[in-house]
Amino acid sequence: ALEAPAGATLDDLKSLHEHAPAMEGDAINSPLSVGAKAPEFALLDANGREVTLSSYAGRAIVLVFYPLDWSPGCSKQLDLYQQ
Repeated sequence: ALEAPAGATLDDLKSLHEHAPAMEGDAINSPLSVGAKAPEFALLDANGREVTLSSYAGRAIVLVFYPLDWSPGCSKQLDLYQQ
């Protein structure tokens, strides 16, 4: 796993994806069809609190799943979602 060195700056972290290892092997997944409802799930947020999909019921949300943390394409794509 890639780790930021102690004392890394925010700029160091922003470019960490540029040094990600190459992805190898075939993808193994079964994507949902466009418009399909996502299954219920629970994850921890950045503060360690549990967040469930159902806690956003009735609100529009964007779910993004990506295969490799810090990969160049995914990191740039996530920037677009924040705009």
